[in-house]
Amino acid sequence: MNWDAIGALAELAGTLGIVVSLVYLATQLRQNTTLLKTSIASANREAGNDLTSLLAGDREAVRVFWAGLDDRESLAELDRQQFDALLSLWFENLLQGYRSQDNDAMERASWGLGRRGVQQWWAVYASAFPSDFGDFINMRLMQCTSTV
Repeated sequence: MNWDAIGALAELAGTLGIVVSLVYLATQLRQNTTLLKTSIASANREAGNDLTSLLAGDREAVRVFWAGLDDRESLAELDRQQFDALLSLWFENLLQGYRSQDNDAMERASWGLGRRGVQQWWAVYASAFPSDFGDFINMRLMQCTSTV
């Protein structure tokens, strides 16, 4: 065997090693991305479950929440403040889902955007949220009102 053939084999082995390394790195990156998305989705569900647990454990909070969903403006001042706090929690969870591009979280939350009380709350508090999120919510609200 001459030196040219040995050099060609060495280059081939080196190239093969690089290809194998790139495939390994791509696989690791894909697995890491999947794990990260799963973790974020789990955190979003947990935040939503926290609000649900709060409502499930407090009859007064659940009364205020559902009455506020129907019509925030009809609530007494103290009830409106509690409703506002509950919706703040809910919208912070929506913001988290929006930022993490968790489409499932956004779809699960869509049911509430068509409610009158949510729309009334959003008209008051929309400016407290980032403008890109506000644009997203406004678009979803228009979709909800156009289907009603």
